[in-house]
Amino acid sequence: MDKFIIYLFKFVSAVLKALGGGSSLPGKMALKIRPGILKSAAEGYKVIMVTGTNGKTTTSSMITGILGNAGYKVISNSSGANMIDGIVTCFINNYKKGEWAVIECDEAYTRIVNRYIKPEYMVLTNVFRDQLDRFGEVSNTWGKIKDAIELSPRTKLVVNGDLPLFSKIEGDNPKHYFGFSEFFGKMSDDLEPTFCPECGEKFRYKNITVKNLGDYYCPGCGFKRAECEYMVESFEKLTSESSEVTISGENIKLSVAGIYNVYNALAAFTVTHLMGVPKSLIKAGIEKQQSCFGRDEIINVGDNKLQISLIKNPTGCDLCIETIALCTEKCNLLVVLNDNWGDGTDVSWVWDAHFEKLLSMDYDKVIISGKRRYDMAVRLEAAGFSGENFILCESDDEIIETVKGLKDRTFALCTYTGMMNLRKALYVKGYAKEMWK
Repeated sequence: MDKFIIYLFKFVSAVLKALGGGSSLPGKMALKIRPGILKSAAEGYKVIMVTGTNGKTTTSSMITGILGNAGYKVISNSSGANMIDGIVTCFINNYKKGEWAVIECDEAYTRIVNRYIKPEYMVLTNVFRDQLDRFGEVSNTWGKIKDAIELSPRTKLVVNGDLPLFSKIEGDNPKHYFGFSEFFGKMSDDLEPTFCPECGEKFRYKNITVKNLGDYYCPGCGFKRAECEYMVESFEKLTSESSEVTISGENIKLSVAGIYNVYNALAAFTVTHLMGVPKSLIKAGIEKQQSCFGRDEIINVGDNKLQISLIKNPTGCDLCIETIALCTEKCNLLVVLNDNWGDGTDVSWVWDAHFEKLLSMDYDKVIISGKRRYDMAVRLEAAGFSGENFILCESDDEIIETVKGLKDRTFALCTYTGMMNLRKALYVKGYAKEMWK
């Protein structure tokens, strides 16, 4: 019965894909008929699960690229459909086609997926405040991930050691930590205090990278950051388009920008080296990595370059802001703010993100769009932007025509559905080569 369902919805998925969609719907329909279909669909695969607030898609893509470069038969849910229906669709589409599956998983669905799959590895990128209407506080999000770990006690954990929330993980799972040994960040004024799991004292920091990631310790009992097996040892170059770093003795040039992507590369380096992939092949795989769709992706729109970055919470937004602020050329800015379910219906978080840092850029026009464009305009005016520079667009077609008419490159910050809709419009008009990348 399960095989019949799998092949039926594999056909349905192929039809939907030919029509330009279907990244989650086949799995959703299959689950209606057989709630436990994931176990059968994933049969024969060794799974690497990647979860956390930020970095799931890019980290998963990097791991997939490294393994593919090293000769592994590997599949992934590369479209970013990371809830249970999207994950089921991925396995249905690739039923018994590979040996390894790199699965990006939404934090809230980790414990659901782990009822049916016991991953070989779970990669924990970070946990920050995100979609408070859906997740609540970070302790709630972390609680869901911990539940998933308890369901899979033999899974090897690959953990961001720089995050205090991950400072103590119960259970007997093998744990492997990664982190930074070079620090250059500053303590944030809005840094939420994190407390020692042993004595309850507030953590302090010797050094910090971004937000509350860094080399933390407890002044009360001496509890401190775990020893990291894999580390970013130095930074050679950081620009708005690329980075060059040294990871565990390997000089690596990333064609994607941002400190967050260095963390993503470090996570991918860690898990693949633990699997036995030689460092030379890991380096080659990471250096071949191109931006995932909507994650610092650059699309040519006429004579203009449009660089699209996904924003969905204050931390991720601030990291994107800091990255594009490295640009020293004349540019334009685009912000698309939606409040659909996929974005999070509470958009008050934009007041916690530091858009003021964009004022240092040599910008010309500020394009604002999305369902909550007027709220975004108010936020940017409060940050110090002049309304005289604003161009408000009601549709994606209007955004594209506006960008096409500008002579300088445009940096876009888009919430999830805003990014997806804009990319679809760019694909329909022939600017984006693929619907999914």
